[in-house]
Amino acid sequence: MSPSGPTRHGDPGRPLLHHVRGHDPAYDPEEGVWCVESSDLAGVNAEARSVEELLAKLPGVILDLLEQEGSAGDGDVEVPIELVADASTCVRRSTAA
Repeated sequence: MSPSGPTRHGDPGRPLLHHVRGHDPAYDPEEGVWCVESSDLAGVNAEARSVEELLAKLPGVILDLLEQEGSAGDGDVEVPIELVADASTCVRRSTAA
């Protein structure tokens, strides 16, 4: 990634076609899988047993979608992928002696 943002390999002045961000991966307890709930790129549909496996599947899914829509372009294209999830927990400390 260049200081001014991501670019195509070999041509620093040529911007990328996409930056894909998956939002709120969701866990389906009935199926035991994580899936992408929403994405900046329409049609991203993937599921896996762990968030790490889901992230590993996304490059192939995204490349397939870009080829189907004709956005892959010529030459090497770098597409940054982010899988954004929030997690939280709570701890309770008892003040009783």
